[in-house]
Order: sequence, then structure tokens, then C-alpha cells
Amino acid sequence: MDTQGLSRKEHLLVKIEDGQPFTAEEAQWAAEVLSDEELAAYSRSIGDIKTWYFTFGVGQPNAGHYIVIRDVTYAEARSKMIAAFGREWAFQYDEEDWYKGGVSQAEKWNLKELR
Repeated sequence: MDTQGLSRKEHLLVKIEDGQPFTAEEAQWAAEVLSDEELAAYSRSIGDIKTWYFTFGVGQPNAGHYIVIRDVTYAEARSKMIAAFGREWAFQYDEEDWYKGGVSQAEKWNLKELR
């Protein structure tokens, strides 16, 4: 579909509907103009359902721990984490970044899973 003449948001929504991945520039637009629901729809349309790892930082109630949220998009995992812990956590990782260098962040930083 020709997206010339559409707003950035309309352009992105057409790409989501067509299951087309965003360019780097379009990903920046998406962060600015799309809602969490629209970002989740995009992630689902391109099969971006993953396992996510969240860590808690020094001085936070669950310091020294991490939590795993499975089978959701980046935005859905983040929303679940905020609903459960507010902003009292440190980092969000996908599986690739969690195991970067062949060692998990849990092993590297001696973190325990919060259940």
C-alpha cells in the first residue's frame, strides 16, 4: 500500500497491519507516536514474543533479585512489571542480552530469581 500523504502514525499502523518490520527511523517514530497497545500489536505482527528478564537495583526493595516474564512483547512485559513493582526495578533484558558473553546476568551479578 502507498503510504505517501499519511501521518507518521497512520504510516506505521499500515505497516503493522501488513506485518512489515519497521526501519530504524520508523522505530523512532513508533516510540513517539504509538500507544503500548499499538506497539504490542506490532510486536505480535512480526513475531516478537519473547522471554524477558528484569533486575532490581541496589537500594530497591528486591535488590539482588530478578524476575522472568514469559511469552509477551517488550511493551506487555514492561507494563506487567510496572503494574507489579512500579518503577522499583533496574533493567529489562531479552534472552540474548541476558546471556551475553555466554554467562547469564544472574550468574555475573549473583542474582536470585524472585518467585
